[in-house]
Amino acid sequence: MIVTALDPLKGKGGELARFTLGADFDVQVSGLVWSISPDGSRLAAAHGLAGPIEIRSLRGQPTQVIQAKELSHIRFLIWAADGKGFFVTNKTKDGADIVHLDFEGNTNLIWRSIGERGSNGSQSNAFPSPDGRHIAIKDWQQSGNMWMMENF
Repeated sequence: MIVTALDPLKGKGGELARFTLGADFDVQVSGLVWSISPDGSRLAAAHGLAGPIEIRSLRGQPTQVIQAKELSHIRFLIWAADGKGFFVTNKTKDGADIVHLDFEGNTNLIWRSIGERGSNGSQSNAFPSPDGRHIAIKDWQQSGNMWMMENF
């Protein structure tokens, strides 16, 4: 994955970062899992379904690599408002978990969604408020009834 600058008036700019994606990452199915930090100074991207997550500085700081513990199928990644961690959606056999991931790779369960969400997996995601005091959780659920009528 190559990230380049884009100026609305001048067009495509220079390369900002390049991430190597693992062989287990099917971009057609999973999409790219990446996020820009709240202050715009860092980019984070998952290399594969189980990570690791690499953080690249746009200001010359060293690259950080987070080996996410207990994550096996990363579907969504967004920075926490304070820039000190992430909210990650991890597909599970029963649905999906939304966890907070710190820079040491530790996870803290925030939300568990049960039930398969179709071929693309879970549709659960977390979105932190800019002040870091609230989290909006998007979770898609489907239910339905089937009726059978005779002699109608």
